[in-house]
Amino acid sequence: MATKKYTYRVKPGHRWGPFHEYGPGKTVELTVEEAEGFLDSLELVKGDNAPDEDPADERAYLNTLTIGNLKNFPEWEKVEPPRPTAKAEIVDAILAVREAK
Repeated sequence: MATKKYTYRVKPGHRWGPFHEYGPGKTVELTVEEAEGFLDSLELVKGDNAPDEDPADERAYLNTLTIGNLKNFPEWEKVEPPRPTAKAEIVDAILAVREAK
């Protein structure tokens, strides 16, 4: 029987992977056992025990990040050109992509 995989996100200020190829905001699919030793760098985002996220808290969290870190989020790649350059507009664009899911 296959072990269940969960989605983990790399925490701000961290990199993860054998070659540190996953930057802040990137997600990876791992079993609980695979992620166990890396919870200082990873946070559970989808799974049975994933925390519920309050949209107001999410906006506040995104506003604490630098523009460079915001552009590492997978949602940034889905923002249609022309992409915004101001931080508040980048946060709005990321949240709009998340709400569209």
